[in-house]
Amino acid sequence: MEFRKTSKRKTYSDTEKAVLLEAYKTSVIAKNNGAKKMLLA
Repeated sequence: MEFRKTSKRKTYSDTEKAVLLEAYKTSVIAKNNGAKKMLLA
């Protein structure tokens, strides 16, 4: 996963990192389990 740095902000806050990490984990789990669970959610 690539974190792109913007000219305005060079770093992500701890909260943003946590949110992005959770979103990344969720997407990976969803892919591993297949699209069915995403459709049923």
